[in-house]
Formats: sequence, C-alpha cells, structure tokens
Amino acid sequence: MKLNSVDSRTLNESELIKTSFKRNKNALEPEPEFGKEKCVTKVKLENGFKCIIEGNGWEIISDLEKNSGGKNEGPNPGVLACGAFGSCIAMDYKILAAQMGIKINNISITIEAVPDEHKEDHNISTSYSIIKYEVELESDSDYEDVLRVLDLAEVRSSIHNLYKFGTHIARKVKINEGKMIK
Repeated sequence: MKLNSVDSRTLNESELIKTSFKRNKNALEPEPEFGKEKCVTKVKLENGFKCIIEGNGWEIISDLEKNSGGKNEGPNPGVLACGAFGSCIAMDYKILAAQMGIKINNISITIEAVPDEHKEDHNISTSYSIIKYEVELESDSDYEDVLRVLDLAEVRSSIHNLYKFGTHIARKVKINEGKMIK
C-alpha cells in the first residue's frame, strides 16, 4: 500500500470521502498552487449543430432538437448547463456532509432554467433570467445540520458561484489555421 493512500475496502462511503479530501488538503498545504488545475474542454462543431465535447478523457455529444434545426443526437447546451449546475452542487453536498459527519443520502436536484424574453429578430433567448432548483434528500440528521451543509456547500460550489456571480470571459480567435489571430 502506498504511503497516505486510502484503503477503500475498509471504509464506508462517507469515511472514504472525508479521508480522501483530508489527504488532498494536507498534500496541498505546502504548495496550494498545485491544486489549481485549469479546466480545459474542447468543443468541435460537426455537421449541423452536433458538437463533440472533449475534456478530461471524456467525450459528450450535444445537439439541438429537430424543431430547432438539429438532429437531437444529444442533450442541448441548456440541459448540459443545468446538469453541470445540479451535479456540481449534489457532489458538493455529499463532500461537505461527509467532512462534517452529517449523513445525507439519495440526493436529487431538479433544475428549472427560465429564459429571458425572446429577441424579436431571431426568436432565440439570450440567457436565463433565473435558475430555480429543488433539492430532495434523505437524512436522519438534525434539520439545521442538514441546512448548514446545503448552505455552506452552495457557497463553496464553483458552478453555483459561476452562475450566481458570473465570470470574466476572454475570447481569442484563430482564423485560417492561426494566420489571422485576434
């Protein structure tokens, strides 16, 4: 067994999460910059509106519905955005609950993104004006302890904060294999 490794055969899920994150925190204390990895994702538009999304060894297909000109070969970008939002918060709940010793099970989040009014010229929405979500879970822990986990996890959630506070976006353009760069 490696030094500082976690033997998952002897720990329950919450203990494994807590131990793993404690080990990671301890490893990062001497060099905090080491844990700040960029998220690099590549998106390639293929035929029609089908996009191949590659990142961290995964490939996901996104497409528009047929009534929007796509072939419906995968979830549309709105579904992926809502999925990223919900899955990030669900994972943050699980991590923080394990770290705090609060038992939470069967987390389910339903996200509803409400679009802004449609533009008259293209009949497309420009953004979502509100994101509503409902959290369902099971726990034998004290109600206030569970709410404390949820509230603190949302403050720490990178995707939740991206939506809540926004992020600076910088664009770089390469045209004709980089011969025209702006």
